[in-house]
Amino acid sequence: MQVRCRHCGRPYAVSKEEVHAFLDQIAAENLKYQNSFCPHCGKRNRHTQKQLIMAEPSWQPPEEGSEAG
Repeated sequence: MQVRCRHCGRPYAVSKEEVHAFLDQIAAENLKYQNSFCPHCGKRNRHTQKQLIMAEPSWQPPEEGSEAG
C-alpha cells in the first residue's frame, strides 16, 4: 500500500504483510484504526479499517475459536 505522509508529504510503502497484521489486530482488539510510522520524519499516520481493506481486499478476518498457539 502506498502512503503519503500527512506531515512531511513524502511517499512510503506499507507492505502486504503489515497491512494484514494491522487488519488482524483491528479485528482482534475491535479498534477503529491502526498507525504506521513514516520512515522519513518518524511521525505517525493513521489508517482506518476501511482504507486497509481497500488496499488488501483478499484479507479475511480470523475465524472465531481458531486461536493459533
